[in-house]
Amino acid sequence: MKPPELRATLRSCGALVAVAALALTTQPAPAADAPPPAVENLATQLASPDRDVKREAVYQLEKAGPAAKPALPALIKALDDNDKQVWNGAIAAIAKLENIAVDDLYHNPHFTLSELVKFKHVKDPQSGQYTDLPYPNFIGIPFNPATDDYPYPTEAIGLTYDGLHPSDKGCAIIAKSLVKIMKKF
Repeated sequence: MKPPELRATLRSCGALVAVAALALTTQPAPAADAPPPAVENLATQLASPDRDVKREAVYQLEKAGPAAKPALPALIKALDDNDKQVWNGAIAAIAKLENIAVDDLYHNPHFTLSELVKFKHVKDPQSGQYTDLPYPNFIGIPFNPATDDYPYPTEAIGLTYDGLHPSDKGCAIIAKSLVKIMKKF
């Protein structure tokens, strides 16, 4: 598949931005002695119901480099996978196959968990009182959008508005990182 066709395919999958600003997950290395399975087998394994099988397949396909080219259609289908590790691995493998630069936000030292949001405004399930909790103290506290206050007031904004969507400050970091990649072209 040529780069323009690949870009059109990725755009239709909603993944072109993800290729530019990817949050890769760390994938475990396989046993050193194990020879990599045939590319066709790996492509087939991407459709497995077992997430660990899919994760290993996408890892091996990325590692295989140009030899994984026949698996490109299966990798593109893997962009629809619900498992983010499979999805991220598919993007990394496609980018490697097509020589597309990837901005790895997951390992970007500017995006630390504690900097994403300053706090989350949460309702204590027992007392009903609201309190501002820093990460990770707010993990596991339920939020009901129908009855609870919005959990991310303006004062909570860090590199993101809500732990996911970049704020102006977060966008500036992403833009700087992308400019470094684009200057290579």
